[in-house]
Amino acid sequence: MTTYKEKFDSLYQLIARANGVFYSWRGLQKKEYEKIFNNNKAFWVSTLISMEENWLNQLANLYEEGKYSKSGKLISIPSLIIDLENTGLITKANAAKKIIKKNYGIIKNIGILRNHQLSHNNVDHLINPKNLLKKFPIKYKKVEDLLKISGKLLSALNPDKDHGYAFERFNEDAERDSQEVIKKLAYFEKLKSEHLKKFKSGEVNSPMFPPEEA
Repeated sequence: MTTYKEKFDSLYQLIARANGVFYSWRGLQKKEYEKIFNNNKAFWVSTLISMEENWLNQLANLYEEGKYSKSGKLISIPSLIIDLENTGLITKANAAKKIIKKNYGIIKNIGILRNHQLSHNNVDHLINPKNLLKKFPIKYKKVEDLLKISGKLLSALNPDKDHGYAFERFNEDAERDSQEVIKKLAYFEKLKSEHLKKFKSGEVNSPMFPPEEA
């Protein structure tokens, strides 16, 4: 039988993963990066859409409520809250519920989007996506607020006392890493442009960059 600790440890990894994907994606949102993206447009369009859908799906799954969650067949925050209640840790369960209640609006909206687009191809939504998002908006500031309470939520769900969790440094690293990738690509494009100038002036024999190996 799966223990609560095993479920909690898995939940921790899932929460960390959602944070990592979101902040890696967030690091790529600068307007100035579009020039780099346009150099390999098909790749970047697919990558950015996949990353966004990934963290949306992960958050929807983390906060999923339903018959499978209530029966303990899912590793989700509501499911672990029920486990806490069943073991008599009512104070901790209530603390977790209080944290969720403050962020219920964005949790609900992400769940609705998942049901109509990410998990199911709802025809009305996909034909007119603005209608659903107007009624149930996904504001990225609200998503960040939700992710920022990850540590408090894990502390509440941990059955032991005085366990603290912090994702700030982890999230900063994820955002910075994605930006470092763009900086390296920008530097490559600069070298490529310089190489093309050399080709036009006759300094090199081929416009290919990086040069083909002999």
